[in-house]
Amino acid sequence: MEWASSLILVVLLVLALFAPPSCKATHDPVVEAVDRCLSNLPSDWFQMKPEVLRQKLNAGEKWFVLDVRRPEEFATGHLEGAINIPVHELGKKVDLLPQEMDRQIVVYCGSGVRSMFATSALLILGYECVYNMRGGFSAWEAAGLPIEH
Repeated sequence: MEWASSLILVVLLVLALFAPPSCKATHDPVVEAVDRCLSNLPSDWFQMKPEVLRQKLNAGEKWFVLDVRRPEEFATGHLEGAINIPVHELGKKVDLLPQEMDRQIVVYCGSGVRSMFATSALLILGYECVYNMRGGFSAWEAAGLPIEH
């Protein structure tokens, strides 16, 4: 339950950063600290292109592939070996996640938005090597990469 409140704090901080200027406190120290931290991150922080993931999988690297789309989206096609846990159910299904906190995990959804929230949640839970697949399943499809049905 402690991670849920941490996730809520992260979501609120992210929302505060993207709120219209009229909604922000002029000199809110929390918003300024988050802005300083995020603006200094590399552009590919916690992100992985579909082609890079495919290369890693082809090279024999063992990744836990997490699809956080709805079951009906998953049924239309997904990455081979992906585990489907919808983003809204992630907190209730942590038992389906790897036990090893250093396990390599890549998360995807349809476009990369829901999976970024899930990536943040997994990092809050203590997973050390979590990546969001940039562009989501749409980018995987657009690259002509293999899909399992």
